[in-house]
Amino acid sequence: MDSSNYPIAADLAAAVPRLRRFARVLMGGGDGADDLVLETLAGARSGHAAGVELLTWLFGMMHAAHRRQARRPRRSAEVAVDAPAATPTNLCASVLQLPLEEREVLMLVAVERLSYTDVASVLGVQVATVMGTLTRARKRLSEMQS
Repeated sequence: MDSSNYPIAADLAAAVPRLRRFARVLMGGGDGADDLVLETLAGARSGHAAGVELLTWLFGMMHAAHRRQARRPRRSAEVAVDAPAATPTNLCASVLQLPLEEREVLMLVAVERLSYTDVASVLGVQVATVMGTLTRARKRLSEMQS
């Protein structure tokens, strides 16, 4: 068996802080973020997609796992992660108030420094969609901060 497509533990360990940061953005805070990271890392055992940068591939796996979770019915004790808890008092709180699609794009472009093409690949959308979503996110943040 060719093990060249399997990420090595050191590469995965180095990706964990960035995965946790993205998971927190997807989950609208801390609740469930670590579970999402664990699900992503468990999926990484299936092998790394050839020709795709490891972190981009992991972000794509996390995005897909988050979408699967969002489709599952919620128990009554669970709280919707997209509901803002408080009035934004700083940039981080404002980011968490953005719609999920805008949070995803903003995080991957502004924080993780992925190219528009890589973001489009992670999210399974067109590059033009990434650009438009990023523009809306920046405009909405600007309005919140003024």
